[in-house]
Amino acid sequence: MSLRALILTIINSLIFLVIVVLSITFYNQFSNVLEDRILLQLNSIKTLKKVQLENLIEAEWSNFLDAPFSEYPEDAFNISEIENNFHISGIYDLTKYHKQNKTSIGTSCN
Repeated sequence: MSLRALILTIINSLIFLVIVVLSITFYNQFSNVLEDRILLQLNSIKTLKKVQLENLIEAEWSNFLDAPFSEYPEDAFNISEIENNFHISGIYDLTKYHKQNKTSIGTSCN
């Protein structure tokens, strides 16, 4: 093999090695940046959903406070069971006491 062919082979090998090393390095950097972007997007979505849920809860709470005192007729609940179970002030889920199993809540002020 001539000296010229040997030099060309060495130069081509070095160029190939540099291209492989740069490709691997750029791939790793691109992968890290992509993961960071994905995490930022997920965090943004989480924050947006948190704000939306807070606004929804606040709107539902204000609707609850503005609602009439009772939308149910007096015979809609098993009153005796309710009076026997809630002796502490608070807000209670009364769904299981509703005769048609409608979602219901109530307050107790003792």
